[in-house]
Amino acid sequence: MAQILVLTLLRNLQEPPYFQNTIKTLKSVVNSSFLWLPFWLCCHVMSGCAYEIAEPALPCKDLAGVSFAADILPLLDFHCNGCHAGGAPAAGLNLENHSEVAKSVLEGNLLERLSLPVLDIRMMPLGGEPLPECDISLFQVWTAEGAPNN
Repeated sequence: MAQILVLTLLRNLQEPPYFQNTIKTLKSVVNSSFLWLPFWLCCHVMSGCAYEIAEPALPCKDLAGVSFAADILPLLDFHCNGCHAGGAPAAGLNLENHSEVAKSVLEGNLLERLSLPVLDIRMMPLGGEPLPECDISLFQVWTAEGAPNN
């Protein structure tokens, strides 16, 4: 039925007067049968009325016993140590070793800067994407455990 309607409409568009022939065809289809309605509804619902759903967030790994060497340092190396390492670290903050990281975390500076909103110019990593909540949770747990060198 739909194919016939489409072919008829296309044929009518090629013949003058285009608009009147198309309207006549549509009226005859509507008046002749309502069999096209379920097909039309099905096509429109399936062709673009679906909501886009974001993937669910991955659950944080087990947060018990967060390790500096296994959990915290790799995050720092990936997100921070491009600027905060070496002979002249940015802002004088070297995040390559435990003592400097523990000091910054226990004072609250590091966690504060990692948790700031994106539009805040003090948010770290500067000019980068904010850390995922799971990564920030690792820092929070490690801090709550006293920032051990493990």
